[in-house]
Amino acid sequence: MNHTASSQSTRGMGGLGQRLLQLALILGIAGLVYKALGGRIDDVIALDRGLADPHLGWLALSSFLLLLAYALAARMWGWMMGEIGATDPGARLSIQILMAANLGRYVPGKIWQLAGLAVLAQRRGIPPLAAAGSSLVVQGFTLAATLVWSLPILLSGSSMEPGTRGLVMGGMLMAGVVLASIPKVTHAGIRLLYHLGRQPMETAPIPSWSFGTRWLLMNLLLWGVYGIAFLVFVRGLGFEVDAPQTLVAFTASYLIGNLLVVAPAGIGIREVALAGFLLPQLESAAMPVAILARLWMTLLEVGPAAAFAWLELRGKTP
Repeated sequence: MNHTASSQSTRGMGGLGQRLLQLALILGIAGLVYKALGGRIDDVIALDRGLADPHLGWLALSSFLLLLAYALAARMWGWMMGEIGATDPGARLSIQILMAANLGRYVPGKIWQLAGLAVLAQRRGIPPLAAAGSSLVVQGFTLAATLVWSLPILLSGSSMEPGTRGLVMGGMLMAGVVLASIPKVTHAGIRLLYHLGRQPMETAPIPSWSFGTRWLLMNLLLWGVYGIAFLVFVRGLGFEVDAPQTLVAFTASYLIGNLLVVAPAGIGIREVALAGFLLPQLESAAMPVAILARLWMTLLEVGPAAAFAWLELRGKTP
């Protein structure tokens, strides 16, 4: 084995160790929080109800939908490359590069994901600034879409009647679409993202009038798929839950996890938020379900991502 291959093997083993450490961290933080909320180990094992009779077909379908959402999210990065004036790398490379770079999400700070993406893109002849900029813009629309999806649960604690709340939510959605269709507003948001991501301002794209609306709607669809995948997963565990409320709870917890960038991939924070949102439906089973959901999503993300990263380190394509 030559020196280069040995170094790559060592980095691969280090990456595997880091992933295992992340999984241990997930369990540790979630377990401490669950214990602080008064949970018992018996609840984790039995989940109070339902888990003794899981529906494997639903679990398989939820996993398929989640992988589909991961692939679609990665493909949207490639589409964004074409939107901002760079070259779209195509479906295969978009999925391979972005999913491999997503391993950086499990390191504290958003910069590692962007740095990894820039390095992997450059290895493929893709301008690193365009790759990182595209990712930042997509992440901005992700935050906007998860905020829109989260509105029902964020407003649920108010004193408004359900009908009034629905009108307010509809008005906020329309306002968001209108604002997104104004090029100056969208451009200001993109410049803010570039500033936060430490990207050169002169490389920020200047959007057309349809750019913001189109990408907001695309991300709303994407996060609808994510939410449905989670809903099917919960049903697969044997729990009967309200579909709209469960879907909204998932997106709201993701929004909170993404905003609090201190925790890598929102570890611990997202689980607490999701359990809190699910508490009215699942009661003491809410935190165990949130823990299982994290493990399910992490394994389905890290597995393919690690395989793609291994291929990228060796300059291979699937």
